[in-house]
Amino acid sequence: MTDEKASLTNVNVRLAVGKDSTLLAGYLRALAEEERSVELAEGEADESIAPPDDLVQRLEQHGPAGDSYFQAVIVEVDGSPKGMAMFSLAYDGLLAAPCVFMRHIFVEKEARRNKLGTAMMVALARLCLNQGWPRIDWQVRRLDFNARPFFDGLCADGFKLHRLCYRADGQALASIANLPV
Repeated sequence: MTDEKASLTNVNVRLAVGKDSTLLAGYLRALAEEERSVELAEGEADESIAPPDDLVQRLEQHGPAGDSYFQAVIVEVDGSPKGMAMFSLAYDGLLAAPCVFMRHIFVEKEARRNKLGTAMMVALARLCLNQGWPRIDWQVRRLDFNARPFFDGLCADGFKLHRLCYRADGQALASIANLPV
């Protein structure tokens, strides 16, 4: 895509299917590379990871054509893929409903600033409403000053200082599993 802005009349957002695993893997590898370039906040551990060599096979196994642990939407311009948003469902017992957790969103660099990320979020929000899923949750790194304005523009009150996100993986996960009870 050139420097021209995409016309929303030639943009399509669709659900990913099994044959999209290679495309999704390419986007995830590019996203991992970009995340390595985001400045770390004071005290923040470098969580950058390299996707596994067998990423395509794992996506095939765990995605829409397999176990369906995740779903994705793909944005296309003139039939050519330009980005994706990967999500899964998590059940909220207090709402008594499944909610969406969007884990990754990515638009190719040359296609950015064309509202393609917005198009994917609109499609995902409509999917939620159509399916009766009452909420979308996502995370953004505090110092990712490219992503934060995008998300702030979607929902100005989305950043809640009273909420914290915790993650346990690697050694922290093993430590929790070994706690005495």
